[in-house]
Amino acid sequence: MFDAFTCYGADVAALAIVTAFVTQILKKTLLKYADKKIVAFLPFLVGVALYAALMAFGDCSVFSDLGGYLTLFERGILVGALATSGYVMYERLSGGKSGTFKEDLIFRMLSGFIEEQSQNAVASEIAATAAGEKRSGDILEILKNFALSEVSEGELSALAELISRTLEVIEKTP
Repeated sequence: MFDAFTCYGADVAALAIVTAFVTQILKKTLLKYADKKIVAFLPFLVGVALYAALMAFGDCSVFSDLGGYLTLFERGILVGALATSGYVMYERLSGGKSGTFKEDLIFRMLSGFIEEQSQNAVASEIAATAAGEKRSGDILEILKNFALSEVSEGELSALAELISRTLEVIEKTP
């Protein structure tokens, strides 16, 4: 039963819905005054945690080798990306945002890393970067130009990689 559930990606879709709700609840309660950097990564962290719980429920032996952990992080990040995309779509449909879908998606990830007045411009510039292997490096350079002074290069590098992976998922989706 578990294999049939995961074969067609239903596990990722179901967990993305749960992740979106859990993220919103955490943002409005426990993390109301938390650092915005944490909130930007929250859907991805929750996605990995929920997918780990699902994998443990389905088959604990998946954690016996490196491949199981790689699957966990790959699917967990996918859950977070899908949850974030779903929330951006909700905002667009409810009239909350304007701009392209990619720009809105990137904009949600920039909070706490980029100066507030520059976030729209940075999101537009990142959305315009070409897909490919060096996309993450291009995104990192854009982020460095507008980053808040207290943000480390490691944090920017992680954010650039996360944005790049999220855009890859969005571009592969028909």
